[in-house]
Amino acid sequence: MFLTLKNYIISDNKGKRNAIFVLLLVFGFPTIAIINYATEIQSGIISQAYRMLNLIISGILILEFLVKTNFKLNSKISFNKDFLIKKAPFILFLIFWMAYLLRLYIDLEINHITNAFNYSNSYYFLFAIGVTIIPMLAVASIKEFDVDFFQLSLHRYLVVLNIGLVIIFFLGKLFNPAPDYRFFIIRDEFYYLDAITIAIYGSLLVLTSFLSKKKNLFTYLLIALGFFIVLTTASRGPILSLLLALFFIFIFIDKKISFKYLYLTIALIFSMIANYVTSLIFVKEFIVGNPMLYRINNMEEDQSTVSRLDVLNEGIQQFLEGPIFGSHFLVVKSSMYAHNIFFDVLLTTGIFGLLLIIPIFLIFAKKMLSPTKTIILSVLGFYLFLNTLTSGACYNMTEFWIIFALTIVYKKDLINNPV
Repeated sequence: MFLTLKNYIISDNKGKRNAIFVLLLVFGFPTIAIINYATEIQSGIISQAYRMLNLIISGILILEFLVKTNFKLNSKISFNKDFLIKKAPFILFLIFWMAYLLRLYIDLEINHITNAFNYSNSYYFLFAIGVTIIPMLAVASIKEFDVDFFQLSLHRYLVVLNIGLVIIFFLGKLFNPAPDYRFFIIRDEFYYLDAITIAIYGSLLVLTSFLSKKKNLFTYLLIALGFFIVLTTASRGPILSLLLALFFIFIFIDKKISFKYLYLTIALIFSMIANYVTSLIFVKEFIVGNPMLYRINNMEEDQSTVSRLDVLNEGIQQFLEGPIFGSHFLVVKSSMYAHNIFFDVLLTTGIFGLLLIIPIFLIFAKKMLSPTKTIILSVLGFYLFLNTLTSGACYNMTEFWIIFALTIVYKKDLINNPV
């Protein structure tokens, strides 16, 4: 496997190589977390090595782009219709990120805003620049990309990853029981992988399996596995995002009902039954058979729900104190990020920042809904965008921003996508 990966990375077929690069940049983190968990490494040294690999990949892509353009970027600006449609949104987007980074610097280095997790100041800059902005720009510079190979590789990777996750889930309940109704990977009170991330990657298995060209019993068993992983996390945002993404496929891609939706429903029901049976087997660990219903019925006691509502109420008051240019990158009173991309933009850069990013998001929406769209990128972009509405902040929405960039720059005539 590693020899095959090496061959693709050094291959003259840059379409396939770039597909592997994007796969590593976007989706590799859960694997690193599992390796850390298996080896009981809490120092972060493996994660740091992975981040360094990502910077090297980003450097290769950016350097290739500069060499191809002979280091001569067109700096001449002509204010015409073509500029307004094709270039201005990207310039505004870069201005937004400059404003966002300026806010980070002011809050962290001058105002000394603290956070709920005791992260160092360098952590935020590392994520915003090294993990998000640089890889995003690197992917935006790609001119050759084998979409079919990317989809196939991503699906195979997700199969292996989710099988690993379900093994960890059951082994954890058998040998390291911890009373809780959510699935997250923890050992010695150290969190290796949170429930939301696990739910996202279970959802991605459902989506890539459902989009696969060959559908058989094994395909729908994989869909059931993905649903099972999502249900065990009891994460409302990813569950809702997954259902909406499937509805997106039905409305904008398939545009008609077929038997595969019946089989999809059967797979969902099967996974719900499996989830419920699991809750009976491990009753002492209290894994809820219907997590969504449980969290709705226990809304007032659910600490996650209570804290989210507090963040929302406090964030609204904070926004009103600085609506034009923003106030802070965190909800100061709760020391927590906004858990919504647009709310985060408003808190950090105000209405000014929101107006800067709207044009590029309109291009993103147009690309997803275009008749010439690439289905896998559209679905991934839509699903990951939905997750930004319920979790995270701009500086750590890595998966979304990179797929966002790839979706925007995608052009079929420039992509190496052999039939």
